[in-house]
Amino acid sequence: FVLALVSNLLRKHPECACLVHRKGGKIDDPYDPDNEEPAKSRAIDSCLWELNALEKHYHPAVASMAKGCGMEDSNTLYHDLDGFLVHTYKSLFDQERKRGDNKRKSK
Repeated sequence: FVLALVSNLLRKHPECACLVHRKGGKIDDPYDPDNEEPAKSRAIDSCLWELNALEKHYHPAVASMAKGCGMEDSNTLYHDLDGFLVHTYKSLFDQERKRGDNKRKSK
């Protein structure tokens, strides 16, 4: 859900693309969460480093969606967030367990 929301927000607010498209290999986040003045918190100098971590997620769907965040063009449709809200941890777990069971049966 969160990746779909971030993707939609980045398309709706293209001025935030700088949070995704940062140069450099090492991520050194300058954001100061303790500063109460937004202008002095250096949030705009920060990046969405969480996307970088999620690109390496064990689940291929999560990794793929994270890699695509911020890369969409203006013709890409927005994600339907309602489709993501129907899932719970239990439903996702059951779905993965069933997929594993089906793989074992097919061998």
